[in-house]
Order: sequence, then C-alpha cells, then structure tokens
Amino acid sequence: EYDPYMEAAIKKAEAKNIIVVSAAGNDGRNKLLFPASMNSVIAVGSVGTLGRASTFSNYGKGLNIMAPGEGVYSTMVGNKYGYLDGTSMATPIVSGVIALAKSKNPFITNSTLRSKLYAAAAKKTGDTSLHYGTGRLNAGMLATIPSPVSKVSVPSVLKPNQPFALY
Repeated sequence: EYDPYMEAAIKKAEAKNIIVVSAAGNDGRNKLLFPASMNSVIAVGSVGTLGRASTFSNYGKGLNIMAPGEGVYSTMVGNKYGYLDGTSMATPIVSGVIALAKSKNPFITNSTLRSKLYAAAAKKTGDTSLHYGTGRLNAGMLATIPSPVSKVSVPSVLKPNQPFALY
C-alpha cells in the first residue's frame, strides 16, 4: 500500500540519478501495486517461457516492461534453491540489465537509459500496452549505451587554475 516515506525516498533516489525498479504485483488485475504505480518507478510485469504475459501478473496504465517471471531458479528460505513464479522474480532481471548499463556508463541519465530500455523492448503484436508495457526486456540494449570519456589525464601535481586535458 501507499507509503509517503517510501515515495519521498524514491523521489530522492531519482534526483540522484538512481533508477528504482518495482514488481507490478501478482494479483492478475488491472492495477499496479505501490511503488510500481509511481511514474518515476520502472514497473515490471512477468512473462512465461513463450513470451506471453503471466496470468498472475498485474497490468495496466503505467506498466513499463516485462521480463521472465515463471519458473525462475532462485534462493529459498532454509538455504535452499527452487523454482519460483512472480513479478518479484522478473524485477531483478530488469534491475540487473540496468546495473550493467550503469556500469558501462555511470554518467548516463535516467531518462536516456529508460528511453533505450523501452525502445529495445520486444513488442508483442496483437495486444495492448496495458498487458505488456513497452514490451519484453531485451538485454541487447546494452550495446546502445555510449561509453563515457575513455581517459582522463590529470597532472600528478595540479596547481590552482591549471588546465588539464581530457582525451
């Protein structure tokens, strides 16, 4: 449910160029759970192995992207492993791709990263964006992330007002 402190924390993160990613919910209904319902949060739904929206995955206005969320091998309570379903299984997959993009270029803005993420998403023909958002995650979007300046040359002793070169 809505939490004003969580909303404030997310807004602070966004102001610091941190992207927040959240599971859409597992009720199979046309309503995103909080905080996925916030405009600045990337709301993630679940698809199965055939690329179809999972029946349990919430959908609706504001759903941004889909990722595999059925039969995901994961850690479980009691130091065990097993297969789990849910938008909470899909969300870390999207988060991981975003982390790789940020590691490639830590200076990329949230808006540029979102644009590239959504543009590369595999579109689902014959269905509305209410069920699939911009489409299914495509990690190939990482190839479109520009590299930052490759080398900074700073003198070993820098005097006040002394210029230095960026290569």
